[in-house]
Amino acid sequence: MAAKNILFKLKEKTSFKPTPINLIVYFNKTQFKYATGEKLLPTYWNEATQRAYVKNNDPDLMVKLDPETIRDNELVNFKLDEYRAATKAYFENIGFNRMEPTPEKLKELFDQDFRPQAKEPKKPKETTLNSYIEKYISDIETGKRLTEKGTRFRPNTFKNYNSFKAKFDEYQKDNHVKIDFQHVTIDFYTKFTGYFTKQDYKLNTIGRHIKTLKNLMKTAKDEGLHTNTESERKQFKTFRADTDEVYLTESEIKLIAELDLSEIPHFDKVRDIFLVGCYTAQ
Repeated sequence: MAAKNILFKLKEKTSFKPTPINLIVYFNKTQFKYATGEKLLPTYWNEATQRAYVKNNDPDLMVKLDPETIRDNELVNFKLDEYRAATKAYFENIGFNRMEPTPEKLKELFDQDFRPQAKEPKKPKETTLNSYIEKYISDIETGKRLTEKGTRFRPNTFKNYNSFKAKFDEYQKDNHVKIDFQHVTIDFYTKFTGYFTKQDYKLNTIGRHIKTLKNLMKTAKDEGLHTNTESERKQFKTFRADTDEVYLTESEIKLIAELDLSEIPHFDKVRDIFLVGCYTAQ
């Protein structure tokens, strides 16, 4: 397919300053305009040839050209000839490949050949503690992040991290703050544990959340995301209290789930209710 018309037009025909020259291409009842990046004084523009004047013997030229202007105008004409040749080549290639030309496709081709500016790589979005926690949880859930043994994290681990995130978010919301890596200090530790204490949280629960935070800080530091070592200090300690609470292991719960109680229907229903309670942390 050939372009129906290839034109060059000045952006401002009456300007007293150099004005941009645009490439105009007509095809399939469509107009495509592209800025060539070339500029010229309208006085030096030959509307008939759509090129810059380069000879003083042209009868339509209203001013005399000096040698430097002639050289500059010749460079402009050379560039416009390149645009014209490229336009024809683009349409021939598009037609050869049995494709339909579009303004978007033409712009892409012109940009590749005439504006090959090296794009600066996008700077990676800065990782904050909150975004790190969110991604960490997502990665252990999907299996993208594994344990040191190369195995997937246990469901309880995933539940603990989710529980920590909920309380960490709640703390920030209640205190109108955003905690980042550099904010995790001994002072923060005192306020964070005090926040749980005021809500009558058990010592082991507070200790579990602190342990989770320490692990997140250590892992993020190992990954080069921060240099804060406050959470590694002795004062930044976890809590643990002996408890007499009875609990079932996962294997014990599994045995209960697999137990055949079909001959005792009401036991079967009670067992199911009990299992729902276990799996929903009631």
